[in-house]
Amino acid sequence: MSRPFDTLTERLLRTGVAPRHVRRYRRELEEHLDDLLTLQKERGYDGEDAMLRARALLGSDDELIEAMADRREFRSLAARAPWLVFGVIPPALVVLLLAGEGLMMLAVWAMLPGYHPAPPEWLHQFATTWGTLANLAAGPLAAVFLTVVAVNQRAPWRWPLFAVCFTALFSAFTVFVVRLPRHGKLGEIGLGWGAQSATLWENFARFGLTMTVVLAAFVLLRRQIRATA
Repeated sequence: MSRPFDTLTERLLRTGVAPRHVRRYRRELEEHLDDLLTLQKERGYDGEDAMLRARALLGSDDELIEAMADRREFRSLAARAPWLVFGVIPPALVVLLLAGEGLMMLAVWAMLPGYHPAPPEWLHQFATTWGTLANLAAGPLAAVFLTVVAVNQRAPWRWPLFAVCFTALFSAFTVFVVRLPRHGKLGEIGLGWGAQSATLWENFARFGLTMTVVLAAFVLLRRQIRATA
C-alpha cells in the first residue's frame, strides 16, 4: 500500500533531485499536510474528505515537483556531472580500495613485534593471500557502490551501465602487489595494469565475478525498493 507522497518521491528522484533533498522535502510536505488536515477537521470535515481537501490545498504533484526540479542546487552530483560520478570516480575508487588494503597489510606487519626486518614465512603467505583477496574484492566493491548510488538516485542506466562495465574491466586488469622483505631483499607494494597470456583467464574470471556480484546487488536493491513502495 502506497503512502502519501510515494509517487512524488519517485518522480523527484527520477528528475535528478538528490535523495537527501527529497527526504527533507517530503518530511516538510508531510508536516504541512498534517497541519492542513488538522485545519480541515476543525472546519468540520473528516475522514477522506478532510484528506482530499488538505491535499488539494497543498498543491498538485506537478506543482510540488516543479518547485524542486527547476533548482540546480537541489540536483545530485550524478545528475549534474554524470561523467564525473560514473566516469572518473570508478577507476579512482578501485585504486583507493587497493591502496587502502595495501596500507592495512603494512600496518599488520608493523604491529607485530620482533618481525623486523625479516617477517616469518606465515606472514609472507598471509600477505600473498591478502593481495589475492584484495585483487578479487576491489572491483566488486567499487561496482556495487556505483550500483547503490545509481539505484538510490534512479539514475538513467546509460552512464551507470558504462561505469559498472568499465569498473569491472579496469579492476580485472589492475594488479595489486604486496611483498614483504625476504633474504636481504627489500619489500614492495604497488599497483600495475595489464595482462599476460598466462594470466588472461584469471583477468576475465575477475571480470565475470564483478559483473555477477553487481547483477545480484542490482536485483536485491530493486526488490527492496519495490517492497517498500
